[in-house]
Amino acid sequence: MFIFLQHYSLVCLCFLIIFVLFLFWFHYVASQFQTLVTIWLCDHWKPASTIPAYLHVVDIDGLVKGAHEGQVSDTAYSLLTGF
Repeated sequence: MFIFLQHYSLVCLCFLIIFVLFLFWFHYVASQFQTLVTIWLCDHWKPASTIPAYLHVVDIDGLVKGAHEGQVSDTAYSLLTGF
């Protein structure tokens, strides 16, 4: 029984290492794809300058009453965003 548990722990550890390596690889591939798309768009549209744009979204809990329950109309959100 103890030998089985040692083997099972080793298998789990190997799986975890492979999964973490996959995540690092996926992040690298996604960033390279984003770079290639950006280069292609800049070559296609030829903008005057290329500055990477970043969007940081923050959700503030309790900003609109009842939003967590889906009881808010679009008017409440449009008042917050100005659209």
